[in-house]
Amino acid sequence: MFGVSGAGAAGHGHAEDIALRAWKGLGLPGTPHVGDDITVAFAAGSAAGDGVVLISGTGAVAARLYGGEVVRRCDGYGWWLGDEGSAVWLATEGVRAALAALDGRGRPTVLVDLIAAALGVARGRPQAIIGAVYQIAPAELGRLAPEVSEAARAGDEVAAAITASAAERLLAGFAAVAPEIEPGPVVLSGAVLATGPVADLVREGLTRRFGITAVGAAPGEFGAAGLALRRNGQSILAHARLIDGVR
Repeated sequence: MFGVSGAGAAGHGHAEDIALRAWKGLGLPGTPHVGDDITVAFAAGSAAGDGVVLISGTGAVAARLYGGEVVRRCDGYGWWLGDEGSAVWLATEGVRAALAALDGRGRPTVLVDLIAAALGVARGRPQAIIGAVYQIAPAELGRLAPEVSEAARAGDEVAAAITASAAERLLAGFAAVAPEIEPGPVVLSGAVLATGPVADLVREGLTRRFGITAVGAAPGEFGAAGLALRRNGQSILAHARLIDGVR
C-alpha cells in the first residue's frame, strides 16, 4: 500500500506507474495498491471509514472521508497558492516578519536573530537573509518553522501572532469540510500538529468551538500498513491494534 501525494484522480496513473516501478525494482511479488496520502494519514489515526483528517506538515490540507474515500477537501494547493498553516507557510511568515522588523515596517522580534542563525548568515542584514532563502527549495523552507514555534513559546508577540494565525487557518479548513453533525474521528497529522504552539491552539480550538477531542496520527507507514491489512481481509480491530500500539 502506497500513500502518494497527488495520487488523486488526476495524478493516480502517474503515481501508480512510479510505485509499480519501485516495487518491481525491489523484486517484490504481487502488485502494490496506490492511494493518496490523505487517506493514509487518516488511517494512521483511526481505523474508521468516516471522519476528518487535518494535516499540517510541509503542506496543509483538511479532508472529510466517507467509506474510506475522500469526499471533501480544503486547501492542499501547494506552497505558492495555499497550504495555509503548514510548516512552509509558518517559515515564510517568519522570514517576512524578520525582514519587516529589519526595515522598520514591523515590530521588533527575536525572529531577526533566530532566522539569521538558522540560515547561517549575519544578523541585521536583509539582503543576506533574502539570498539565503532563495537558495532553498520552497518545499524545504519548512525547516525554518521550528524557529517560529520556538519564538512563540518564548513569548515573542510577533511569532505568537503567526502561530495563532496558522491555527486559525487550519481550523477554518476543518470547519469547511466537517459535517455539521457527528463528524466521526478527527485525526491530526503532520509535524506542525504533532506538538508545539500551533498543535496546542488547534486542539484547544477543536474542543472549545466544536466539542471535539482530536487524536494524533501514528507515523504514516502504519496507516498504509493498516489499510493493507484491511485490503487483505483483516479486521478493523487488527488495524486499530496496529496504530494504537505505536502511539
